[in-house]
Parts: sequence; C-alpha cells; structure tokens
Amino acid sequence: MSEKTMVYFLILLLMMFGLSIVILRLNEAKGDEYTVKVLAQNNYSSTVLPFKRGDILDRNGVTLATSIKVYNLILDPKLILEIAKVIRLGFLQQNAFHKDDTCVSLEKQFKMMDVILYLYKTSRKLVAMGMPMSVLKAEGIFEKVIAIKYDVPNDRLDMFDQYMKDIDTFYDEVIEKNA
Repeated sequence: MSEKTMVYFLILLLMMFGLSIVILRLNEAKGDEYTVKVLAQNNYSSTVLPFKRGDILDRNGVTLATSIKVYNLILDPKLILEIAKVIRLGFLQQNAFHKDDTCVSLEKQFKMMDVILYLYKTSRKLVAMGMPMSVLKAEGIFEKVIAIKYDVPNDRLDMFDQYMKDIDTFYDEVIEKNA
C-alpha cells in the first residue's frame, strides 16, 4: 500500500473509532429512554379479513390448496423468563426451616399463584405497550412478589389484597414515568 492510502485508512479508522465511542456514551446515558421511544413506535394490529379465499383446484376438481384458520402468537421471552423465576423462587422453592413455609395451606398457595398470574398479565400489558423489561424490573415488584410466601403469614391471607393493589400501583407508576 502506498503511504497516502495508509494515511486515509488510518484517518477513516480513527473516525470510526470516535463514532463508536460517541454511540456507546449515548447508549449508556440515554439507552433506556431511546429504547422506550423505539418500542413505543412498534404497533401491532390484527385485522380480520371478512372474506374467505377460494380453493385452488386442478383441472379434475381435486383441491390443491385451501384457506385455513391461522393463529398468531406473540410472546416476550424476557417476561416469560422473569415470571418463571418468580414462580420458581417465590412459589415452588421451599424452605423447611421457615415457620411460614413449612406447611402452607392450599388457599395460600392458590392466592400466591393468583398474585403471580396477575403480575404476569399486568406486565404483559406493559410489554405490549413497548415497555422494556429493564424498566419493569427497575420497579422491584418482581422481588416483592418472590418474597410473598415469607412476608404473608399463613394466618393473614387478607394481605394478598395489598399485593394486588401494589401491582396496580406498579402499573400506574410505569405508565406515568415512561409515557
């Protein structure tokens, strides 16, 4: 390579390196904010077509292709993994040495799972609105629900109502902070 080409190459390389540094700093400073903005632009809409397409037949009248009903399933794996963690640590994992976890009534188990499912449905609504999991996890509601079996004594099942209210508050706060 000639010296002139080498100088141009080094200048280009330094410019690319500088641009990378600027992008990394911007991502570090405002990454979550930009993530929320980008995901807010992701809109999914489902439209049902009011007609049925015709079948494709060969010359002998044998059906070659036909329309069938198709389902579209949209999942957020990060949310599913986080809820699985809540179920594993907050529901399934037992501590035989803790007085409230040694023997748990079926009613308490049902109410615990009810709270976890409510958290999932509420979080799923937020994710559908474009909220990233990092924003949801920053509120600390997942850790609070994990600790539910230790925080709610076996004889105080009325405390589960407060957890439902806390999840509603969590929903409202995430909407308010990131709207």
